[in-house]
Amino acid sequence: MWVVRLVHQRKTPHAITPNPAYLKVITPAGEVLRFRNPVEPSFLVEWSHRLYSSDNYSISLTGGEPLFQLGLLVSTAEELKSEGFKLYLETNGSMPEHAAKVAHLLDYCCCDIKDESANAADDWRKLVELELETIRILSDSGVAIFAKVVVTSNTKLENIEWYSRELSRLDCPMCIQPVTPKNGYYPPSFQQLCALTELAARYLGSENISISIQAHKFLDIL
Repeated sequence: MWVVRLVHQRKTPHAITPNPAYLKVITPAGEVLRFRNPVEPSFLVEWSHRLYSSDNYSISLTGGEPLFQLGLLVSTAEELKSEGFKLYLETNGSMPEHAAKVAHLLDYCCCDIKDESANAADDWRKLVELELETIRILSDSGVAIFAKVVVTSNTKLENIEWYSRELSRLDCPMCIQPVTPKNGYYPPSFQQLCALTELAARYLGSENISISIQAHKFLDIL
């Protein structure tokens, strides 16, 4: 999998007018290249070909939030698909109406379900409902999708039960990811994590749950 990081615009004051305004390319040899934004989809396709290797199964469209940049996302995805690449969207799932406009171009997706302990929104339940709707739209379009839930030491069992129950209705697997310790957030203990996965398996089955880590942090890349 090769990552296309759409960095020139995100839904934050810094990201809308970023400083510096550049796209960064890191080659497998460790070379770091910077290009002024905005870049054209054809530029991303060119670099996808340059960096492609036999172990790549897809190009990951990530961010920021790719669905916030719908025009760039769709045009880039169209060009990449026309070149035969498979596409993997990583999204926070908060914009189902945008997801519907790109769904036909995607092969895979990881969609967040924000846990209450993340304090990601004032109306947290509404956010989760939007994320579930995004999952439904993409799943109905034939995208191979799974939900990712970042859990903390304060994650509640009843919330994991809610996510798992709703995901089972959508036939969507769930990946549980302990939070990377930062800014007062701490991962669950081993005992807590076991309780979370056991509860999720009651609804999803053991074959539809997994545990992951923030791999790029662990490997010190990106």
